Amino acid sequence: MPRSGPLNDIVLAPNGRTALGAGPVGVSLLRVPSGKLVHSWTTPRLFPGTDNVAVYSMTMNPRGTRAYVLNSTFAGATAVHGAVRVINTRTGVLGPRIRTGLTPQAVAVDAATNTGYVANWGSRSLTLFPLHP
Repeated sequence: MPRSGPLNDIVLAPNGRTALGAGPVGVSLLRVPSGKLVHSWTTPRLFPGTDNVAVYSMTMNPRGTRAYVLNSTFAGATAVHGAVRVINTRTGVLGPRIRTGLTPQAVAVDAATNTGYVANWGSRSLTLFPLHP
């Protein structure tokens, strides 16, 4: 993934036509199988005003039209709130940021309930959020 830096996560849309790669520098959106770079976002653009940015986990909705990118923040020995950034994978438009608990580690979606989940290590909790259409 050309503009993400060394990869630490990759997610493929259910239809196999879109891939997202994340690294310390940012997130890249590619079309499969051509490998054409469609969009890229730096981590400061995805999570402005956040000192500790670390994209640890990503997922997509069942149609592959929305990506959910998790910023897992950890400031030394201090756990801080993270966020999920919603990305429209068709247009590249950045959607809302969803605040999570402390030091989130993973994001997942449940198509049956149209709900997203974030596992928060620092606060030992789950953050639930509605999936965007």
